[in-house]
Amino acid sequence: MEGVKKDNEKLPMGIVIQRQFPNALKAIAKCSLYGHNKYEETDLDWMNFERLENAEERYFNALFRHLLDCGLDLDKKDSESKLPHIYHVVWNAMALLELLTKNKKDD
Repeated sequence: MEGVKKDNEKLPMGIVIQRQFPNALKAIAKCSLYGHNKYEETDLDWMNFERLENAEERYFNALFRHLLDCGLDLDKKDSESKLPHIYHVVWNAMALLELLTKNKKDD
């Protein structure tokens, strides 16, 4: 008898990570590492972003600050991190999305 696994309706995590967005996720990881090192005293578990007061508003504002700083020059680098602003835009969007969806279930 053959094994059965009913995962046709499950999220395609491997496709998202390995096929669709591997380079984008590496860019986000670089930004995450930069932030982790910057806040290492309070980010021992890599989850400092969840503990901020008014975190959603702060990450929303940071996302748009970085977007305005790079404008249409998506290669323009942040003066502090030396990473492209677009990395920070996406990292802040991911942090915001994580905070907004953490306790919600998709329909």
